[in-house]
Amino acid sequence: MKKIVLLKDVASLGSKGQILDVKDGYARHLISSGSATVATQNEMQKAQNRKDSEKYNDKINKEKSEKIFDTINNKTVDIFVNGGDNGKLHESVTPAKISSSICEKFSVDIPKNKIKIKNDENRIHSFGLHDVSVYLFKDVVANLNVNVIQENI
Repeated sequence: MKKIVLLKDVASLGSKGQILDVKDGYARHLISSGSATVATQNEMQKAQNRKDSEKYNDKINKEKSEKIFDTINNKTVDIFVNGGDNGKLHESVTPAKISSSICEKFSVDIPKNKIKIKNDENRIHSFGLHDVSVYLFKDVVANLNVNVIQENI
């Protein structure tokens, strides 16, 4: 058996930074593929430092996410779009438009991939109030109301 430190997540074995005992042949395979390294004292210390750093960064990111959550949760963002007389939009409202509207109203930058519209297409096709989820962190999800209003021309 050989002690290794995983440099990447390996399916059915473990996650990055984990220290494991594996058979010699499997250890050689993991090391040659760049997925692991021999668990020397120095490498184990590096793995521990990476874990500590990741925990610290997670803590900081969670605190930032909770501040943003307090700012936008259960709030409403108005988006003005062109539409026809029949009540249909000429253009759909996308997460990118919602993201820019959040930035304008609350001065908070939310990446568009963190915004999920509660339908299959992840787009809004009608006027009115729509519920949107904003995934800020692992377990921090804000609910946002998007009010799509017809723009007067």
